Amino acid sequence: MNPRERQAWIIAASVFVTLFLVWGGVVNTGPVFLPPLLKYFGWTRARVSTPGSAGALMAGASGPLVGWLVDRIEARRVMLLGVLHVRSLRGAVRRGRSSATHINPHLLFEHRHMARVRVGHERRGERIVADFLRYTVGMAKKSAGLVMYRVRNNQLEVLLVHLGGPFWAKKDEGAWFIPKGEVGPAEDEFTAAKREFQEETGIEPYGAFIALGSVKHKGGKIVRAWAFEGDCDPTSISSNTFTIEWPPRSGNKQAFPEIDRAQFVSVEQARAKIYAGEFNFIDRLEKICIEGAIPPGA
Repeated sequence: MNPRERQAWIIAASVFVTLFLVWGGVVNTGPVFLPPLLKYFGWTRARVSTPGSAGALMAGASGPLVGWLVDRIEARRVMLLGVLHVRSLRGAVRRGRSSATHINPHLLFEHRHMARVRVGHERRGERIVADFLRYTVGMAKKSAGLVMYRVRNNQLEVLLVHLGGPFWAKKDEGAWFIPKGEVGPAEDEFTAAKREFQEETGIEPYGAFIALGSVKHKGGKIVRAWAFEGDCDPTSISSNTFTIEWPPRSGNKQAFPEIDRAQFVSVEQARAKIYAGEFNFIDRLEKICIEGAIPPGA
């Protein structure tokens, strides 16, 4: 075997070894990601196979295009295009992570502690899926809630709630919200708003409701709200609960109320306490009251 032929065999062997290693990664992707998809999203194995089949079809269909590009602009330039494409995807992921700062803290803790490093492919798959949920949950989601208001001494007051759990325990400014929750896939937003208000306060909303429009959180969540006049004793609210592992990595599950306290506040007090993205609701309500669309004390 002459040196030139030997060099060709070395190159061919290197290529096939590389392909073997890549294919090994592809084969092992199933055991890593299949259990989390079945566990978290309730997918069937048939449904999980659909994206893989679609990917294989797309790869096969793109083969002639890649070959044409190699003929036109050489293989090295095609590889460069692939590298640039991967870098753009990484940039998109980073931007998605940086924008997902205001997400549901309950899910954040739930998935963060569930996603600790564990042994086995299935555990690693759970960690990856949980981290994905951590960065994406709440993005492009829809929530709906209600603003209970009252007029005391000719001053508008609104009911705000403080989120429960260890993440918010020592926070005050920016840790108050209107009672709200996520809208189900096929659920009416107004129905969801009333349901969530009752679940988080134990109070059944009633009376005439006025639409306050919607706001968008920094994390991408869209929140729609309605206002209604009412009164209650904020110290007697009764909220539903959620369960997380606490302290972290302790193995102990603890239940916390979704709302640990509520308070009627003035507009100026709300400006300092409420999460900034939701103050627009209070501002709109005040303008409606000033314009007389809602008669005070009616």
